[in-house]
Amino acid sequence: MAFGESLGETRGETREMKTREIPRIGVVLCHCGTEIREALDLAQLEKQIAAMPGVVYLKAEAYPCSRPGIATLTKAIRERRLERVVIAGCTPRLHGGLLAQACESAGLNRWFVDMANIREHCSRVHTDKARATEKAKALIGASIRKVGLARSYEAVRMKPRNSVLVIGGGVSGLGVAAELVNLRGDLPLDITLIEKENTPGGVLLRLQKPYPYRKAAGDIIKEKLSKIEGKVKLLKQTEVVSLMGAPGHYLVRLSDKGNVEEHEFGAIVVATGADCVNLKQLAEVEPLNTMSSFSGRIITQIDLETEPPIVDFKTVHSVLFVSISVPELSHSGSRVYSLVALNNAAVLKETNPELEVWFLFKDVPSDLEREFARAKSVGVMFVRLDDERTIEFVKNGLRVGMPAGDSGSVRVDSAARGEAFAYVDNGLEIKGDLVVLPTFLRPRVDSRGLAERLRIPVDAHGFFIEPHIKLRPGDFIERGIFVVGSCHSPASILESSSQAMVVASRVSRFLGSEIVRTPFLSQIDQKVCRGCSRCAEACRWDAIEMTPLDNGLKLARVNDTLCTGCGVCSTVCINGAPSLAPVSQDQIRAMVEAVGA
Repeated sequence: MAFGESLGETRGETREMKTREIPRIGVVLCHCGTEIREALDLAQLEKQIAAMPGVVYLKAEAYPCSRPGIATLTKAIRERRLERVVIAGCTPRLHGGLLAQACESAGLNRWFVDMANIREHCSRVHTDKARATEKAKALIGASIRKVGLARSYEAVRMKPRNSVLVIGGGVSGLGVAAELVNLRGDLPLDITLIEKENTPGGVLLRLQKPYPYRKAAGDIIKEKLSKIEGKVKLLKQTEVVSLMGAPGHYLVRLSDKGNVEEHEFGAIVVATGADCVNLKQLAEVEPLNTMSSFSGRIITQIDLETEPPIVDFKTVHSVLFVSISVPELSHSGSRVYSLVALNNAAVLKETNPELEVWFLFKDVPSDLEREFARAKSVGVMFVRLDDERTIEFVKNGLRVGMPAGDSGSVRVDSAARGEAFAYVDNGLEIKGDLVVLPTFLRPRVDSRGLAERLRIPVDAHGFFIEPHIKLRPGDFIERGIFVVGSCHSPASILESSSQAMVVASRVSRFLGSEIVRTPFLSQIDQKVCRGCSRCAEACRWDAIEMTPLDNGLKLARVNDTLCTGCGVCSTVCINGAPSLAPVSQDQIRAMVEAVGA
């Protein structure tokens, strides 16, 4: 069948179309300003569409997605008693939801509305006006055939299970659990917090008095644990084995000290934290690969803050803090690295006034100006770099290289009067006994495996990411999964605590509201199913069960709670029993016939 032939001219209507009355169909042609109108022969297109079976209304609009366009469409649905609507214009990804909602407001089920993409598929890809018009007619005809066979479907509505799983017992995970306890008050909420290690607390337990707190890290963890004691189920040495189900009703298998049990949760919070990059790994990337030339000691920020201290500053005269970005390390330019370095430099100088403290940096985030001023006021000397890759380790400290004859690449604090500072050929050298590097964070080793089990995305480095950081911060693609802390991006304790409050609020709101899912669920025709179980074996969500009948045969049935609408069952069934509602196989066959495939 060629693109230009009318519907039903050669192959005729499908069997279902023959056995029931063709609904009243309205078609709206979008000009998209002038883009579609100039690329297609709209007069010819209108004439051909008007002759198609079921079309009782045809209107060309410059912008159907505008307020006047929507008002015209909804008025036509009511006055012309339209039972189906096809909008021919741009991709449905852009305005499909908006136009479907408009039609719903006029009394149409949203699945009685379809969009034919004649902009991206026709006007933007064809230079031959006649062929573009012919193709547009075929695409619109396919949409008309599709809505003509459409059935009414309602959204799947359910209440989420009033339980939440928090993965990770660090400061972020404990913070979320504590906030959830406060938010829910006397309302029953089953909160389970799992920790991979034997002791909750994570990296924080290694620190003395983390900024801005004036107490030991262990006391901070004990305080958070006291808030959830008796109110949260804490499982140590526990990991996620697998996840099934959908938002609001997740079936999660947990391995508790080797014993695997299945639990059901309404929402999941991922707070697995991050790992620290060690010195051996740092020595493999530029410009830190020259550190073996240094005769003094090199540590990271976390080494500096470790309890008990690993450095005796009675034998140290000059300390060089290096705050740089290393592109090879994930998220190496994070704000938290500058915050930690500035605070540690200031504290070190305050507690050891005779110590010479240098701070080499490329840039400081503007919101850390207070920390910068504090460090400068106590006597920390600053060296600002235009290019951090000019840093090189030498025997007695650091050499900052400059192009020949260029003294502007490095700006030294005018207050710097230390004996450790000296200009040399094409650069300067700063002597030091101790060099302190940033504690770069990287995703945990098992983050990618967990991401695969939870069906959530990660970036190129392995950090968990949300679909849109501005529109849905802290959310993943699945509405029932949330992220908090350094598993998403390196975060300070204060940032993790504030994120915990936000995520706890989102979880509480999610569990307290009704879940509305689009009805993209598999449906199996029991009259066609022969009970071979191929669909059940292929379903990775275990959403299909083989149900025995009285005669001993087994037929496949779909569990709507577990089905994700992936459509795999439709591809493996040799009889064509499964279909992905609300788009049936009859509709797909009719669309294929319309385009002449």
